[in-house]
Amino acid sequence: MAIYVIIDTNVVVSAMLSEHHDAATVQVLSAALNGDVHPILSREVLDEYDSVLHRSKFSFKEKDIEDVLTTLIEQGSVITPQTTNHVLPDIKDLPFYELFMGGGISKPYLITGNRNHFPENPRILTPRQMIDVMESGFLAHPSRPS
Repeated sequence: MAIYVIIDTNVVVSAMLSEHHDAATVQVLSAALNGDVHPILSREVLDEYDSVLHRSKFSFKEKDIEDVLTTLIEQGSVITPQTTNHVLPDIKDLPFYELFMGGGISKPYLITGNRNHFPENPRILTPRQMIDVMESGFLAHPSRPS
Protein backbone atom coordinates (compact mmCIF):
# COMPACT_ATOMS: atom_id res chain seq x y z
CA MET A 1 0.00 0.00 0.00
CA ALA A 2 1.20 3.49 -0.73
CA ILE A 3 0.41 7.08 -0.01
CA TYR A 4 0.33 9.00 -3.30
CA VAL A 5 1.43 12.62 -3.24
CA ILE A 6 1.73 15.53 -5.61
CA ILE A 7 4.27 17.92 -4.13
CA ASP A 8 4.03 21.60 -5.01
CA THR A 9 7.28 23.31 -6.00
CA ASN A 10 7.17 25.58 -2.95
CA VAL A 11 7.48 22.50 -0.71
CA VAL A 12 10.48 21.17 -2.62
CA VAL A 13 12.23 24.54 -2.55
CA SER A 14 11.50 25.09 1.14
CA ALA A 15 12.82 21.64 1.98
CA MET A 16 16.03 22.20 0.03
CA LEU A 17 16.55 25.60 1.64
CA SER A 18 15.85 24.39 5.17
CA GLU A 19 18.63 23.81 7.65
CA HIS A 20 16.26 21.93 9.95
CA HIS A 21 15.97 18.19 9.28
CA ASP A 22 12.75 18.07 11.31
CA ALA A 23 10.95 20.76 9.28
CA ALA A 24 7.70 19.47 7.79
CA THR A 25 8.81 20.32 4.23
CA VAL A 26 12.06 18.39 4.74
CA GLN A 27 10.14 15.42 6.12
CA VAL A 28 7.72 15.38 3.17
CA LEU A 29 10.48 15.61 0.57
CA SER A 30 12.55 13.00 2.42
CA ALA A 31 9.56 10.65 2.50
CA ALA A 32 9.23 11.01 -1.27
CA LEU A 33 12.94 10.52 -1.86
CA ASN A 34 13.07 7.49 0.45
CA GLY A 35 10.00 5.82 -1.03
CA ASP A 36 7.88 6.23 2.10
CA VAL A 37 5.32 8.04 -0.07
CA HIS A 38 4.88 7.71 -3.80
CA PRO A 39 5.33 10.95 -5.78
CA ILE A 40 3.04 11.50 -8.74
CA LEU A 41 4.72 13.63 -11.40
CA SER A 42 4.10 14.93 -14.88
CA ARG A 43 6.49 16.33 -17.44
CA GLU A 44 5.16 19.84 -16.67
CA VAL A 45 5.72 19.41 -12.93
CA LEU A 46 9.27 18.13 -13.49
CA ASP A 47 9.99 21.06 -15.81
CA GLU A 48 8.66 23.46 -13.15
CA TYR A 49 10.86 21.87 -10.46
CA ASP A 50 13.89 22.06 -12.74
CA SER A 51 13.27 25.67 -13.74
CA VAL A 52 12.65 26.95 -10.21
CA LEU A 53 15.47 24.97 -8.58
CA HIS A 54 17.91 26.45 -11.11
CA ARG A 55 17.06 30.05 -10.18
CA SER A 56 20.24 31.81 -9.17
CA LYS A 57 18.65 33.26 -6.03
CA PHE A 58 18.57 29.77 -4.49
CA SER A 59 22.17 28.83 -5.32
CA PHE A 60 21.43 25.10 -5.27
CA LYS A 61 24.26 22.89 -6.49
CA GLU A 62 23.63 21.22 -9.82
CA LYS A 63 24.32 17.80 -8.30
CA ASP A 64 21.75 18.40 -5.54
CA ILE A 65 19.10 19.39 -8.10
CA GLU A 66 19.93 16.41 -10.28
CA ASP A 67 19.85 14.02 -7.31
CA VAL A 68 16.46 15.27 -6.14
CA LEU A 69 14.86 15.16 -9.59
CA THR A 70 16.33 11.76 -10.48
CA THR A 71 15.27 10.22 -7.19
CA LEU A 72 11.74 11.64 -7.41
CA ILE A 73 11.42 10.06 -10.87
CA GLU A 74 12.83 6.74 -9.61
CA GLN A 75 10.54 6.65 -6.58
CA GLY A 76 7.47 8.00 -8.33
CA SER A 77 5.32 7.71 -11.40
CA VAL A 78 5.45 10.15 -14.29
CA ILE A 79 2.01 10.32 -15.86
CA THR A 80 0.08 12.52 -18.28
CA PRO A 81 -2.96 13.97 -16.54
CA GLN A 82 -6.20 14.97 -18.20
CA THR A 83 -6.64 18.68 -18.81
CA THR A 84 -9.12 20.20 -16.39
CA ASN A 85 -9.32 23.79 -17.70
CA HIS A 86 -9.83 24.76 -14.08
CA VAL A 87 -9.21 28.40 -13.22
CA LEU A 88 -6.87 28.91 -10.27
CA PRO A 89 -5.57 32.12 -8.67
CA ASP A 90 -2.08 31.25 -9.94
CA ILE A 91 -1.97 29.55 -13.35
CA LYS A 92 1.41 28.02 -12.44
CA ASP A 93 -0.44 25.78 -9.97
CA LEU A 94 -2.57 24.19 -12.70
CA PRO A 95 -0.18 21.29 -13.54
CA PHE A 96 -0.27 20.21 -9.88
CA TYR A 97 -4.04 20.50 -9.68
CA GLU A 98 -4.48 18.59 -12.94
CA LEU A 99 -2.40 15.74 -11.53
CA PHE A 100 -4.53 15.85 -8.40
CA MET A 101 -7.86 15.89 -10.26
CA GLY A 102 -7.10 14.16 -13.54
CA GLY A 103 -4.04 12.01 -13.01
CA GLY A 104 -5.94 8.76 -12.80
CA ILE A 105 -4.73 8.11 -9.25
CA SER A 106 -7.42 7.42 -6.68
CA LYS A 107 -7.22 9.66 -3.64
CA PRO A 108 -3.80 11.30 -3.94
CA TYR A 109 -2.74 14.12 -1.65
CA LEU A 110 -1.65 17.50 -2.97
CA ILE A 111 0.96 18.95 -0.63
CA THR A 112 1.43 22.72 -0.78
CA GLY A 113 2.41 25.68 1.31
CA ASN A 114 -0.30 27.66 -0.49
CA ARG A 115 -3.60 25.90 0.20
CA ASN A 116 -5.47 29.12 -0.60
CA HIS A 117 -4.28 28.80 -4.23
CA PHE A 118 -6.45 25.71 -4.66
CA PRO A 119 -10.13 24.89 -4.23
CA GLU A 120 -11.11 23.59 -0.79
CA ASN A 121 -10.50 19.85 -0.59
CA PRO A 122 -9.65 17.68 2.43
CA ARG A 123 -6.86 15.99 0.44
CA ILE A 124 -5.03 19.26 -0.26
CA LEU A 125 -2.73 19.56 2.71
CA THR A 126 0.10 21.60 4.14
CA PRO A 127 3.36 19.75 4.74
CA ARG A 128 2.59 19.59 8.48
CA GLN A 129 -0.81 18.05 7.80
CA MET A 130 0.84 15.50 5.49
CA ILE A 131 3.24 14.50 8.27
CA ASP A 132 0.22 13.92 10.49
CA VAL A 133 -1.31 11.66 7.81
CA MET A 134 1.92 9.70 7.42
CA GLU A 135 2.32 9.32 11.18
CA SER A 136 -1.25 8.10 11.53
CA GLY A 137 -0.43 5.19 9.23
CA PHE A 138 -3.34 6.01 6.92
CA LEU A 139 -2.74 4.51 3.49
CA ALA A 140 -4.38 6.23 0.58
CA HIS A 141 -4.41 3.66 -2.20
CA PRO A 142 -3.82 -0.09 -2.35
CA SER A 143 -1.82 -0.41 -5.55
CA ARG A 144 0.98 1.37 -7.36
CA PRO A 145 0.18 3.08 -10.68
CA SER A 146 2.08 2.04 -13.77
